[in-house]
Amino acid sequence: MLTRGMKKIESKLGGLKKKVRNRMRSVTKRVIAIAYAARHKGEAGENKRKQQYRELLRLTRQILNDTSEFWPK
Repeated sequence: MLTRGMKKIESKLGGLKKKVRNRMRSVTKRVIAIAYAARHKGEAGENKRKQQYRELLRLTRQILNDTSEFWPK
């Protein structure tokens, strides 16, 4: 949602100081990987899910950091 909003702002303003990076493809890959890992039972499946969740949280932090550069705190 944040990425889409920033892309709209970027298109309306005609450009920003820093380019907005679209990480939706990466986020989608992580969500699908979590769904596949959920099919695996036991400790191995749980470890796969945890790793994918960590990656998803890392991407979320990156998106938040990107958007926070555009709005003063």
